[in-house]
Amino acid sequence: LPVQLVARQAGIPQMTGALSVLPAGTLDRVQSIPGVESVYPLLGVPVVYSQGDKKTPVYIIGYEQVGGPWRLASGRAIAARGEIVRDYALARKYGLDVGDQTELVGKEFRIVGLSEETTSMINPYVFIGLRDAQTLFSAPATSHQDAGGGSLSFLLIEVQASADVSRVRN
Repeated sequence: LPVQLVARQAGIPQMTGALSVLPAGTLDRVQSIPGVESVYPLLGVPVVYSQGDKKTPVYIIGYEQVGGPWRLASGRAIAARGEIVRDYALARKYGLDVGDQTELVGKEFRIVGLSEETTSMINPYVFIGLRDAQTLFSAPATSHQDAGGGSLSFLLIEVQASADVSRVRN
């Protein structure tokens, strides 16, 4: 990740495959810490994707600016609501490609990109916009600035160049 720190729910050991729910107000508290340059919210939820008789556990990552696919095999990153980037191998397993429509948790998305190196030991990643993720999982926020409890899973924290990362962490 292009940041120095990640905030997550206490007791959640890593980002992948886990359901982390940050308490209300965490984003505001982190943004007010001296030495924090920028904070990028994520909503991550493990689900089972199914199409026909095939089922695959996937990890949905809702993001805005940072936290999306780090490498694309084809297409582009999301730019609007209703767009999705799927892991390349997952798309191939289901016969999907850039430009296709796909359903995810009961909502239709248009595939705009296929990502590479986006499968953990547990599951492949699927990337959508943060607002789409909040809508899918009934989180109350309309933007990350007013995101309340249950609407965010992780915060990617960029530390100012002049700040001590360990001091910001504590």
